[in-house]
Amino acid sequence: MIISLKITKEDDHRKKLISLLIVLCLSLGCLGALAEGAADGTYTASAEGKDGPVVVEITFAGGKIVKVEVTEQNETPEIAGLPLKQIPPAIVEANAWNVDSITGATVTSDAIKAAVKDAIVQAGGDPADYEKGTEAEGEAAVVNLEADVVVVGAGTAGVTATLAAQQNGAKTILLEKAASVGGVSIIAGGPMGIDSKDQQEAGVAGTFTIQQVWRDWMDYNCWLCDGTLFYNLFKDSGATVDWLEENGMEFNFMGNEQAAHAEGYPTYHIYADQENKYGYYQTLVEKFTEAGGELYLQTAGYELEAENDTITGIKARQADGTVLDIACKAVCLCTGGFAANEEAVTNEVGFHLEEFSTGTQTGDGAVMSQAIGAGKGKTIQQLHGITSFSGIRTGSGEDKIAMAMYIPNCIWGPCAAAASAPRT
Repeated sequence: MIISLKITKEDDHRKKLISLLIVLCLSLGCLGALAEGAADGTYTASAEGKDGPVVVEITFAGGKIVKVEVTEQNETPEIAGLPLKQIPPAIVEANAWNVDSITGATVTSDAIKAAVKDAIVQAGGDPADYEKGTEAEGEAAVVNLEADVVVVGAGTAGVTATLAAQQNGAKTILLEKAASVGGVSIIAGGPMGIDSKDQQEAGVAGTFTIQQVWRDWMDYNCWLCDGTLFYNLFKDSGATVDWLEENGMEFNFMGNEQAAHAEGYPTYHIYADQENKYGYYQTLVEKFTEAGGELYLQTAGYELEAENDTITGIKARQADGTVLDIACKAVCLCTGGFAANEEAVTNEVGFHLEEFSTGTQTGDGAVMSQAIGAGKGKTIQQLHGITSFSGIRTGSGEDKIAMAMYIPNCIWGPCAAAASAPRT
């Protein structure tokens, strides 16, 4: 009896164990079914980019994203080149649609990601199952650096200031929050210049004066901009064009930009190779770095440091969160205005305006300056890249004179500032 009872208990335990194993196997099977995710195949989806739809093909295999390819797009190559190249493989590698966007080309980056997210839904998957996890924020690493001059922003102004400072003996660091140099300047056709060597060769130098150009500019802007600033800009413009050519840029003197400006002053110098605008800026930056200069991309300046009204440094944050604490004697802010900051534009102007920008022109320079009291009591509105009233998209065929009012891309300051500039 005792032996028989013992066997019965062991049998009972065995049956319970087998039942548990069956339940566990069934559970794992269900989990496996859930993990399959999107159905295998290739799907097409699109999302609105900066300059129209961005069409993407996404291939799934075994529930994973194995291929992402942009098949159609009309984005500006100089700006969208990096996200078009880097975002698709990053999505495949992470098996996630919400990878980090490319600073300076967030609209294109977000369009690619939105298309992939749509394709996941088309394939019967859940976008939440294809999301990159957020890493826990720890204490940011801090790197201490030193320089004579730090330049913030790598558009025309920033790259020019950087190389010029270095050529004059200053140890210089260049910071750019985007992933590439050039800024809004690579969208433009070229710079203006008065009395450049190109103008002299064309025989137009001396047919008008700096004072004439300056007076017409001030009248056009209702004398609301800084007269001294613009007089100096016009005075040095020809020499600046010459200097840029000496350092690797190539321009063709065009005179007037378009028929509408036929009666204007012939000052327009266009990039000789309109397909190589980025390359020209890259040439200047390489000249700077090869001579020992330091360039930090995807690094945004966010705090100026000053003592007794004297700049002592600047702090900047890199894409991975690392903080650069840079001690320096001077900071040159070339951040390009705030056209990409709709809230700031609305606050300063009073209404929404259409804009063209790379997305990085959000007023960083103004914010940092105001934080340490620079320019207190003055209104400085730098409307870089603003074009027309809301609802009228330039180039769409709707930008008729009767429907649009173009805002001069200039710096507005106290009217009294204009009185200090020469008028003859």
